[in-house]
Amino acid sequence: MESPLVLAGFAATDFLTPARIAGLRNHFGSLERAWQCKDVKAFEQAGITKRSAQIFLDKTQQIDAAKVLEQITKANAKIVFYEDDDYPQRLRTIDAPPVILLVRGALAAADGISLSVVGTRRISVAGRQMTEKLVPALVRSGLAIVSGLARGVDAVAHSETIKSGGKTIAVLGNGIDQIYPSENRSLADKIVASGGAIISEFCPGVPPNAFHFPRRNRIVAGISLGTLVIEGAEKSGSLITAQFALEQGREVFAVPGSPAVPMAMGPNRLIQNGTAKLVMDAEDILNELPLELKRSQEQLQRTVPTDPIEKSIYELLDHEPRLFDEIVRTSELQPAQFSAMLTILEMKGFVVNYGGNRWARK
Repeated sequence: MESPLVLAGFAATDFLTPARIAGLRNHFGSLERAWQCKDVKAFEQAGITKRSAQIFLDKTQQIDAAKVLEQITKANAKIVFYEDDDYPQRLRTIDAPPVILLVRGALAAADGISLSVVGTRRISVAGRQMTEKLVPALVRSGLAIVSGLARGVDAVAHSETIKSGGKTIAVLGNGIDQIYPSENRSLADKIVASGGAIISEFCPGVPPNAFHFPRRNRIVAGISLGTLVIEGAEKSGSLITAQFALEQGREVFAVPGSPAVPMAMGPNRLIQNGTAKLVMDAEDILNELPLELKRSQEQLQRTVPTDPIEKSIYELLDHEPRLFDEIVRTSELQPAQFSAMLTILEMKGFVVNYGGNRWARK
């Protein structure tokens, strides 16, 4: 067991890798002794280059490990070390696993069956519909959902998981003490309260710099069995996450879109070059994952209303929003009764009100 104080110090230096842990222990006997050493030559003898050793020692002069540990505790987070039992097993197998994770909440979902769901911050109506359609079905099949707590697809994926009674993990590209964007603070609290987790490899106070997000994306892909790309430009963080998943030997899935829509270019290209499976419904994903995840016929039947009147209204809708007046004209119900039944279906999670009196299947 390594000291939390020492681990907090090492986390702030961003220095450790699995190979360096082995080298430091072989030479110093423990990470604590390595932390206390101020001799460059000793680090060279442990297999660390002179330049890297000097950078590390310069950083330690600026770091108060006790203060870092206090900030982590104040953020209601804990330190999870690479060798700890609760460190995510799948994450251990990637090429450059984070040696130290800072965690708010419960990491148990990370060692279950999880899928990462990623996409653009500028989510379209169609992208929202597909996220709201796919995520609940995946959650009902036993999947935890992993994403990056960004605007757009990420936020919708986290929210839909919670609404469906599932567990979700959000990976940050900044310090564990702050939520970016700030508008997602309430969502982050709900993630933790519902049994999920917020995780980061960055210490308190570290800002959301652009170069942090590819590092965040490797964790998103690394925790999961596979990655689903809903929407994204051809050069985007979503495609970086998909690339990490491919390099890690994980499954990649993509939702196709119109070639005229810029945010469909990323998923379309993944499908075109054969690196992602085309997804139209949850079964397209579940069929590629372990057999025990497949839903029973009884579960499948619960994804549509069973009440005859509710079912008849549900079947008048499709996944593209339609005006209430247009739908009610095809029904035998009075507008007031039809409106009341739509509200019931919305409460049960079968339909979505997109505003402007426009309705669609979820």
